[in-house]
Amino acid sequence: MSPALADMFETLSLPEKKHQVAVWMPCFNAERWVVQAVSSVLKQEGVDPVLIVFDDCSTDSTSEILRGLSEQHPKQVYVSRPLVNSFVAGNKSVRMALLEMVQCDFIAILDADDFWNSSAKLRTSMEAIQRSGAPAAGHAVNILGENSQAAKHRALNEAISRQNLKSKLFRAQGFLPWRVATCTLVVRRQAFPFDLQDQIARAPAMDLVIKLGVLRSGPIEFIEAPLATYRVHAESAWSSRSVVGKSVSTFGILLALRKCLGVKKSALTMCYGAAWAMLNARMSVSVRLRRWSKQHDK
Repeated sequence: MSPALADMFETLSLPEKKHQVAVWMPCFNAERWVVQAVSSVLKQEGVDPVLIVFDDCSTDSTSEILRGLSEQHPKQVYVSRPLVNSFVAGNKSVRMALLEMVQCDFIAILDADDFWNSSAKLRTSMEAIQRSGAPAAGHAVNILGENSQAAKHRALNEAISRQNLKSKLFRAQGFLPWRVATCTLVVRRQAFPFDLQDQIARAPAMDLVIKLGVLRSGPIEFIEAPLATYRVHAESAWSSRSVVGKSVSTFGILLALRKCLGVKKSALTMCYGAAWAMLNARMSVSVRLRRWSKQHDK
């Protein structure tokens, strides 16, 4: 590890040996949810995951909770904390630099406010990747939350399920990232876009850049079962944004990535991005998807 990277951390903890799968958990002020998130990782069966937590200078009791969990599970839970919040310091790339130091075959992502429903989540995802040859796998999610944004997410998932659009649209490399929740992703390490650290650091939605980067290696395998729960709440960095805010951020990300994605793929991605914004802003989810499905069937 470079001395420069080590100097950025108040606490730095990483496993010394290689693991089959590393679970990456960025975390900030998640005292209400982090125990459930960590427990869902530790309950995984058929694999032996190592959990890499990036505590981005939480100001609530999150750090104390994580310290207790790492003491209880010293060979599974590793917690690192930078000297300064990565957003405040304008240095979000430190997150990816830390993850790149971990030796593993697969990388899974789980935000501290989400959790996995199934103890077979990792095993199922890794088997799907190996069976299909895909660079990554994602799956359906349950939506947890009572506000209007949660209702919108829930309605969209139900509409997609009813119209069976997964097989028709999820394979399109431009549309898929919007419907694969980050908490479902498991990625082959060699397909993880570490080369996009600068773009990831500048992006308002880091997870979208990661998913688009992974897609350079091929389509993401999709599993129908809801093996995770995505939590929608007022403090969420993405789901709490307005449709206009999400659309502006999305197009900004796509423009920044157009060179590494290639002209054709970038254009396709932007077209689907525009369709996504229209779907949210102008028509009900079910009506829009029903019409889309009829067009695809013709």
